[in-house]
Amino acid sequence: MEYTTVHFRAFARILTRRALLYTEMEVDQTLIHNAAYRDRYLPFPADQHSVALQLGGSDPASMRRAAAYAAPFGYDEVNLNAGCPSETVAGKGCFGAALMRQPLLVAELCTSMREGLASAVLPGAPVPEVTVKHRLGVDDSDSYAELRDFIGTVSERGSVSRFIVHGRIALLNGISPADNRSIPPLRPGWVAALRRDFPHLSFDYNGGLSTATEVARARADGPLAGAGFMIGRAAYARPWDCLSNADVAVFGEDAPSVPSRRVAIERYAEYCDDVERLAADDGELAPNPRVLVKPVLNLFHGERGCGNWKRSSDYLLRQAKLRASNADSTTPRTSDLLHAMMRVIDDDVLDAPPPPASFSGNDDDEEEEDSDSPMRSSMMTLPGSATSRAGLGDGVRVVVSGRRRRKKAQIVYENDDDEEEEEEEGKNLKASAAA
Repeated sequence: MEYTTVHFRAFARILTRRALLYTEMEVDQTLIHNAAYRDRYLPFPADQHSVALQLGGSDPASMRRAAAYAAPFGYDEVNLNAGCPSETVAGKGCFGAALMRQPLLVAELCTSMREGLASAVLPGAPVPEVTVKHRLGVDDSDSYAELRDFIGTVSERGSVSRFIVHGRIALLNGISPADNRSIPPLRPGWVAALRRDFPHLSFDYNGGLSTATEVARARADGPLAGAGFMIGRAAYARPWDCLSNADVAVFGEDAPSVPSRRVAIERYAEYCDDVERLAADDGELAPNPRVLVKPVLNLFHGERGCGNWKRSSDYLLRQAKLRASNADSTTPRTSDLLHAMMRVIDDDVLDAPPPPASFSGNDDDEEEEDSDSPMRSSMMTLPGSATSRAGLGDGVRVVVSGRRRRKKAQIVYENDDDEEEEEEEGKNLKASAAA
């Protein structure tokens, strides 16, 4: 299933004006050989900037062509995926994390991508920056010296100045992609060492952080002070906790992009109306309402009524499908479904503000950091000599990313540790949703 689709990015942009948004990884061969796919998945609204397109592939000529096809769509950044550990990508596909074994090839791929972008970018538009997303290492190639050599080769021969680093190695033989996100330990100290050893380059850290407040804390102190950060699946699983206070907590804005979940849903409903209206004006089929509703399903993660929010969406979407099959019925707009879904959420939850943007480093009531957190002192060892980290700050940068998954739809409910379902809510669900 898809994570950061154009519709989820539209919702994320409602929650934060400042964070850089990533697409799913698009494979070079798909973009080259499927024009209909390009026309469907590469365009995005102008108000969605800044957006980075992530590409996957291992053939320089193909990556040049894929980048050229993407250039006219106006992405702000094009990223090479050298970190995905899945068997389909890094195994049979021979790209993703497998590319870390071939730094010279990675450099050539980045050069080819830049050439493709420059050849097809619209007149007057800047050529997007080419960046690399990667791991700390692969299988037995897991020393800091090898990582440092990888960065040196790719930066010098591929003219890459920004790297997005997942703070774990990738184990390609024997464990799943999900296990690759938890079993290999996080080593933020290695990323801090890269910032020390390559002060002319920029490094964004990915791993162990799931909210904007945690990012703000990590940027303020420790080995990653001043760095950029990427947040992946947490942005989809917990969008409100992750994104709604990012503009204030991380970027220093005076107020959040949106004051409450109610307002966020109202704005997203307007977006859905625009999508459906444009499709009708162009004589095309509008996206399935389920596709448009999906980005907001985790909006109430961990809140009272979250289970009913998800169940009401399924019930209302089923009813809408039945009405659509009846020639005498009027098919409801997606915005109508969203407004009906809000009826199962209490007003105090709908109108609650974003999480506090501030934090206290001396808060005795604060829960102990997760063992994988870059804020843990035990994880802060830097390879090489102990040197001062002063002056290692990069520009503020928070990235929201995701990837396409081809399994049966489970994303809405996976890792869902919400409160136990309340029987009385379930009994009144249909009546509340239909009211």
